[in-house]
Amino acid sequence: MLKRLSGRDGPLGVFFDYPVLLRLACISVCAEIAWGTLIVVLQYHFKDDLLKGDPKQLIGSRVATVTLAFVACETLFKVPMGALSDRIGPRRVIFFALGIATISPILMSFATKWYYFVPLRAMDGLGAAALWPSMSALMARSVSRDAKAAAMSVFNGAYCLGLAVGPMTGLFLGNHFGNAHVFPLCSVLLLIGIVIARSVLKSGIGDAPGVDTHIGNDFPAKDGSLLRGRPMLLRMMILYAFSQIAVGMLANVLVLYLDNQFNIQEADLPRLVAGPAFIVAFIALPLGRLADGIGRARAVWISYSMATTGMLVVALTSLMRPTHSLLSPEVFIFGLGMMLLVGSYILGTPAWLGLTSLQVDDKRQAHALSLMQSAQGFGVVVGAGLVAFAGPFLIHLKTESIRVRKVISSHVPLPRLPHLPHLPHLPHLPHLPHHGAIPNATPVPSHVPLTLPTPAPEISQIAIKTVTKVQDTLPISVWLWASVAVFAICLVGTLLFVREPEHSLQAEDKASSSKQPLEISGV
Repeated sequence: MLKRLSGRDGPLGVFFDYPVLLRLACISVCAEIAWGTLIVVLQYHFKDDLLKGDPKQLIGSRVATVTLAFVACETLFKVPMGALSDRIGPRRVIFFALGIATISPILMSFATKWYYFVPLRAMDGLGAAALWPSMSALMARSVSRDAKAAAMSVFNGAYCLGLAVGPMTGLFLGNHFGNAHVFPLCSVLLLIGIVIARSVLKSGIGDAPGVDTHIGNDFPAKDGSLLRGRPMLLRMMILYAFSQIAVGMLANVLVLYLDNQFNIQEADLPRLVAGPAFIVAFIALPLGRLADGIGRARAVWISYSMATTGMLVVALTSLMRPTHSLLSPEVFIFGLGMMLLVGSYILGTPAWLGLTSLQVDDKRQAHALSLMQSAQGFGVVVGAGLVAFAGPFLIHLKTESIRVRKVISSHVPLPRLPHLPHLPHLPHLPHLPHHGAIPNATPVPSHVPLTLPTPAPEISQIAIKTVTKVQDTLPISVWLWASVAVFAICLVGTLLFVREPEHSLQAEDKASSSKQPLEISGV
């Protein structure tokens, strides 16, 4: 069994062929556990501590604003940091990234207003912009060309492992000790990453005689020249950015949707997520390497099919009755949809990044990957921005629709009076007696009710149904259906535009494929 797992074609064989990948993966796991924990715990910190009792759409808007600061800063600096990594080497950039990311969670422990988290998450975004292009480029450079997809699967597997373990641990600790006390734990994890990086990037891993280990002799090419002559790379960037709009919308409302639809609280999530999280961690590497066998383009097509189906299943749960039972069929259906989404991410991301790395030479790996990751960040920025800025508008629209429905239901409007002809000038009326009583007028009995003319009943019913329809389409679930549409469009786009690289491209770099992987210690 161990021989099958560790063989060249086995899921762990890449670690025996390239031991450096395991050590680099440990750095990625530490960083992603910290950042994955912050993403989830911050939502509960806002919902239960800082903004307790506020409308759900408003909380989602605040969470999205903070997320927007992180993703916007990451997107803005990712390409410059990738170019800087190619210029001065990834080692210094990685230490800078982990160092700046260690400081912000400590400061979050003292933040008492939600807007204090905006600059702190922007610091995290700068750290992520510096870390991920350098780390993915290091992994891609550490292996031969035919193993680049395997290296990207290790990178993605480490990312998924961090996302699986981090939020579960953070939610458990936040429920027992308070959400604010989880932030220092994130700093400790990033410090561990610094210690591992200091050991790995200094120990002379991957030494090979006759290999040029100097990285960054020249300035990297500009974005335009990198994309020129590579139309598929440009199309992939556009599709990747568009698909991440759905991720940006979903990430900022998922916790609120779980609360609304299933009454799932922070204390419930650790035991619900534990099993699926370990399954994800176990299958991340084997499923990520599946692209080597079936083809990277085909893996991308399958992954977007899974994403569209999974998102549709998740959105359909919003049409079911709300439930408080964690063992109800609705919760299992929702879990099935989420597993399809996670599986699509595990399968598609290594294939996508592998296709990206195969379209450029080794000297521009970090630059190309940073461009693709910047496209990813741009899409998340747009998705988070939609939630952040549309949330208050939807709250106002829903409030007004409720008010209009109450008015229509409880009051009947008067009919429009016909146009009266011009009346002649009336003579001056004599002074009326006291209390405005008219002489010789017949009094109206008190038992006779005063009735108003009623409009056609079908008009009232149509108005009520229209307002009810508007009211029902404005909950958190509106973002789920928008995500379904985004993934469906991306599925069509990948089927039309994403193909395996031409063999001429691989022949163009045939010499580099026969070389040993670049060493890391010489950076």
